Amino acid sequence: MGLFDSFYDNIVCPYCQHEYEAEVQTKQLENMLAEFRKGDEVRFDLRGAIKNNYVVASGCLEGIDICPECKQTLCCKIHIHSGKFAGLEIDPRTFYMMS
Repeated sequence: MGLFDSFYDNIVCPYCQHEYEAEVQTKQLENMLAEFRKGDEVRFDLRGAIKNNYVVASGCLEGIDICPECKQTLCCKIHIHSGKFAGLEIDPRTFYMMS
């Protein structure tokens, strides 16, 4: 998969109902193996330098994780509010894409 950034939060797998701390990986930021937990400020640098100058104001990123119990791939939304990581949500398209 190459480099990515990771967001950590507890989720429940919609397939097997296993609750666990997910590591949702995304390539929508700098791909510098950065790690974010709830409440962390989400920064990136459009110029490619490792200065982390820009804050993601609010919105959603997309990422994936694999349930450690049933091994299903889960598509997730990464929610950012006021520049901070607010949490993860299983993308409803997961069921459509995996069926």
